[in-house]
Amino acid sequence: MKPNGNPGCPPEATTERMSTVAETQTMFTVPAMSCMHCEKAIKSALERLNGVEDVGVDLNTKKVTVKYHDSAISPDVLAKALAAAGYPAVE
Repeated sequence: MKPNGNPGCPPEATTERMSTVAETQTMFTVPAMSCMHCEKAIKSALERLNGVEDVGVDLNTKKVTVKYHDSAISPDVLAKALAAAGYPAVE
């Protein structure tokens, strides 16, 4: 057996996945978003933030969905990042 307890796994591999940080999802409406450039700029502004796991942008509905770790970042910080990038969210 290898050090991690599995005969076929290299020592650095793991077979357990544990998450101690809760993942949360929130959605923003961004009226100023109108083209593919907007989509890329929004994704870039949010994906660089620590704690953000995934960003989805829908140009048709002008919705931005963000999956993030709630212990690392808050919706307020996400909204401020959108505004700083030139795409303020509305409630």
